[in-house]
Amino acid sequence: MRSNITTALAFALLLATAPALAQHFGAPMPTGEALPVAQALTQAEALEGQAVKLQGRITEVCQRTGCWVVLDADGTPVRVRTEHEFFVPKDASGQALVHGTWRAAPQPADAPADAAPQWQVIASAITILP
Repeated sequence: MRSNITTALAFALLLATAPALAQHFGAPMPTGEALPVAQALTQAEALEGQAVKLQGRITEVCQRTGCWVVLDADGTPVRVRTEHEFFVPKDASGQALVHGTWRAAPQPADAPADAAPQWQVIASAITILP
């Protein structure tokens, strides 16, 4: 009896101290280094239309279906859209890896003609890091 209790306590302790696992959504995440999203903004026009792997902090998530997230790039938001191919949890937060195509976001109709472009990623994969 004492052995069963000891085993159960040891197992509970193991579960409590186990590291959290990353959550992955979409296609497999390619290997290789990720570019910080703030650094991608400094190369935004050169990256237009290219596949990118980025790392950044999630600051906002679509609360309707989880079909987009916003990554913070030192105060500049970069929207990551899944095009409803996959969805992330509505309570997602923290650091994430994103793989997809870097694109200029459409400007709102009321935006000034000289407004700086906004950037987005059409994601094929998102991994939320522990």
